[in-house]
Amino acid sequence: MIKMIKLILPAIVILNLLMCPAQQPKSISIKEIDGRTWLIDLSGQPFFAHGVTHINNKKHGVDPKKIGDALKELGFNSYGYGTPPALKNDMP
Repeated sequence: MIKMIKLILPAIVILNLLMCPAQQPKSISIKEIDGRTWLIDLSGQPFFAHGVTHINNKKHGVDPKKIGDALKELGFNSYGYGTPPALKNDMP
């Protein structure tokens, strides 16, 4: 399981960085701490990316801002592949 995470984690970070607009600083890095690979935020603290992919708001006609607010309230801190353009600047 840990080997799989170490293989997948860099790909997730790279995809998130590629999806960020050019004007945003690249704030996420990867660092090994005590034998474990972590995502590191701008302040240098490790964090776990808790995100969602494939958000389909068109099907139900829900405002993307309401979706983003609800996800943040639930503790999500990132979006992945399939995020509507209106949410791409909302979170990493």
